[in-house]
Amino acid sequence: MSWYPDLAEDILKGLYAQIRPALMLFVEAAGYLPDCDIILMQVAGCLEPHLLQPALLIKSIPYTNPEIFLEWMNAAVRHGWLYHEGGEFGLTDSGREIVDGLNELCDRLYAKTKVLSDPEMARLRHLSDLVIQKIKQQQVEKPAFKLKMLFGRYLGRPLIVQLRQQMFIVLAFREDAYVASWRPYESDGQVWETFSLICSRKAGNAAELAAQLPHRNYSTTDYAFALDKLDARGWITLQDDSYIPTGQAVRVWNQVDKRTDQIFDAAFSGLSIFEMEELQGLMRKFASMLRQFDNLKKIRKPALELRQ
Repeated sequence: MSWYPDLAEDILKGLYAQIRPALMLFVEAAGYLPDCDIILMQVAGCLEPHLLQPALLIKSIPYTNPEIFLEWMNAAVRHGWLYHEGGEFGLTDSGREIVDGLNELCDRLYAKTKVLSDPEMARLRHLSDLVIQKIKQQQVEKPAFKLKMLFGRYLGRPLIVQLRQQMFIVLAFREDAYVASWRPYESDGQVWETFSLICSRKAGNAAELAAQLPHRNYSTTDYAFALDKLDARGWITLQDDSYIPTGQAVRVWNQVDKRTDQIFDAAFSGLSIFEMEELQGLMRKFASMLRQFDNLKKIRKPALELRQ
C-alpha cells in the first residue's frame, strides 16, 4: 500500500495548514516556549491516571536522542505544566488547562474545515477502522501504534478529528513495521537512520547528517561515531570524502524495505478490492480538496493586502 503514507501525510499537512495561524496564537498566549514540547503534555494527559515514563517515548521514537525527552519534560516541570514523581511525569492543573484548551480549540477549528460530505467522512472512518482493527492483530511490537492509540480517544469529537487521528494511528504502525524490519540488523535507531541516509544518498558525511537531522538532537561527533561503526561493519565505504553504501548494505536496505511493506500491507488484508479502491479514492479526494483550499488562500492573500 505504497499510496497510503503519501496520501495520509498530504491530508495531515493540509489539515494542519488550515488551523495553524489560530493554533499558534493560542500556544503563544499559553506561554509555550521552544524548549518544551507541548505534545509531551498531551501524551501525559492521555495517560491519566497513569504517569508518563520517558522510556515510552524513547521506545516509540528510536531515532531521537533520548536525553532531549528528559530536557523537554524537565522544562515543562520548570514552567509548572508537569510534575515529577519517581522518574515519571504527570500533568499539573495548569498543564491540564493548556491541554484541554488546545484540544477544544483544535476540535472547533477542524470542525469548520468542510472537505468531504458527512456520508463520505463516515465511510472513510469505517474503512480506516477496519484497517486499525487488523493492525491490532499483527504479531509485531507496536510501541508507536500504541502511543498514537492513546490520542485516539476521540469518541464524541468531530468526525474530521476522528479521521485525522486514524491516519496518525495507521502511519504510526507503518513506523513500527519499519522498526521491526531493521531491528534484526541494528539495535541503535540513530545508527540505522545514519545508514538509511547514506543508502538513499541523502547524506555522505557526519556534517551533512547533523545538518539534515537537527530535530534528532545528535551532534556531528555522534554521527561520526555512527559512521565509524557502519564502516567497521563493512556496510559503507569512503569515496571522495563521502560515504557510500557497499553492495552488502544495499541488499540489507532493500530487504528491510521489502519486509516493511509486507508487514504494513497485511493491515489492509481485511478490505475487499472494492473497499481498497474506495479508501484510496476518498483519501485522494480529501487531499485534492485541501490543496484547492490552500490555493484559494494564496490567491486571496494579495487581494486582502491591497485592501489594507
